[in-house]
Amino acid sequence: MIREYKNLTVVGAGTAGYLAVAFLCKAFPDKSIRWIYPEVNNPIGVGEATVPDVHIFLRKIGISSEDILDHCNGTIKFGFRFDEFSGVRDKFFHAFPSYDEHCRQQRVTAGVLHPESNIGFHFNVNLLTTLIESKLQVYKNLSIIKKEVSFNDVKSTADLVVDCTGLSKTILRAVEPDNNFVSIEQLIPNNSAYIYRHRYTNSLNQIRPYSIATAMKYGWIWNLFLRNEMTFGYVHSDNFNVRQEFIDFIEQSTVSKIDESKIKKIKFATGRCETHIVEGVPPVAAVGLSSSFVEPMESTSLFMSVFSIELLCDYIEEKITADEYNRTINKEYNSIVSFILAHYKYAKRSNEYWDQYKQMDVNLYSESAIFDEWSWNSLLTGLGVKEPSPRNLVEIAARELDVLRGTPYPIWLKDYGYS
Repeated sequence: MIREYKNLTVVGAGTAGYLAVAFLCKAFPDKSIRWIYPEVNNPIGVGEATVPDVHIFLRKIGISSEDILDHCNGTIKFGFRFDEFSGVRDKFFHAFPSYDEHCRQQRVTAGVLHPESNIGFHFNVNLLTTLIESKLQVYKNLSIIKKEVSFNDVKSTADLVVDCTGLSKTILRAVEPDNNFVSIEQLIPNNSAYIYRHRYTNSLNQIRPYSIATAMKYGWIWNLFLRNEMTFGYVHSDNFNVRQEFIDFIEQSTVSKIDESKIKKIKFATGRCETHIVEGVPPVAAVGLSSSFVEPMESTSLFMSVFSIELLCDYIEEKITADEYNRTINKEYNSIVSFILAHYKYAKRSNEYWDQYKQMDVNLYSESAIFDEWSWNSLLTGLGVKEPSPRNLVEIAARELDVLRGTPYPIWLKDYGYS
């Protein structure tokens, strides 16, 4: 029997809010969806990188690969490249399954935009939310209210409230005390990122079909490649002053002076709720940053949002209980933390920042919906923790051949700036 949740209210309009509203409208056309967020809404929007699960989710809400490329300054992403984690000037890839050679050769073959392709994207997240908003106009069951609200303002008119208010957790905090939050600061102490956008000088030579993470003195720098610009971000702890190191890295990477006034800094808190759905009258479900955040490494933030949203639909349909929902989210989150922590623990670097990770425990090969055995093998082999096995090499070749089967190889998607 379906729960009598006829009126669903989503509060907040960060990326998680847009995704939740779009998915709920499509999944439950017979239910009334209210979306409430402030008149002045300023999401961070630093550019995004996704994993294949997010690509699959976006298709479900009517956002195609072509939409992302054409309307969101998007580019194709086949995985991650890690620089100087395994030694000075050393590089290794954590590619999405089937795309190891695509990363290594920086090639985008015909056929990769097939709906079943196991790819990700780089894109401007603000343009994505604008695109989603245009798609929402077809839903007759959606009403939008632009104002600040508290839990008291919505509790009498909603059968379920979805908190997408970000780190403030405006709705969840009203029904669950602060001790609901489980910090991972003692495991991964990063709490800040400097961010900078840079226009291409030669996009054909500069765009890469993967995200780059470069190990630095006191953290790491991401480099993402959108259609019209690249973004840099130095993820670090506020215990260390990294601003000048960040500036030097960008100027060396781009061979140009930067406008230092355009560097932005964001603060974040790493951790998760213990309880993501609080059953009351009405129940409150936290999604996105209201629920959890690890850090930008390996592009897990949007994945956790879409993972939570789809699981929330199972809860609404009474396929799972609130306890099962909470346990599933926490298990996935904890597994992701183990995978991210392995990047630091096994990195071939040593100073007061990197040495703090050496004695930490990592649950190797922890089961996860996002990081499977393929991911663990790629990471641990790249970091020199294990040797590549003949079986792994055969699996890589088989996956690559499967991708190429039936495509007019070698034909490249030159329109999107790849060579």
